[in-house]
Amino acid sequence: EAFGQAHTNHKKVAADGESREGTLIQESATKEEYYMKKVMELQTELKQLRNVLANTQSENERLNSVAQELREINQNVEIQRGRLRDDIKEYKFRESRLL
Repeated sequence: EAFGQAHTNHKKVAADGESREGTLIQESATKEEYYMKKVMELQTELKQLRNVLANTQSENERLNSVAQELREINQNVEIQRGRLRDDIKEYKFRESRLL
């Protein structure tokens, strides 16, 4: 009878172990599926962020080019303004000589 009891206990322990193993395998599969999905989401997000970065860098280069062009235009306007002031001084001087 003790042998039968031990055999029954052994069967129960083995069944519990198999059940626990099955549960752990299922939990592992669920976690793996979750993490694979998360990795795919993060890869998609990374790809989108790289595109945003590339677009932002292109826009930054374009704006730097526009800013440089505006600086050059401003410099030319300042030169022209100085010449016009000189012309006005010259015309005022001539006008005062004529009066």
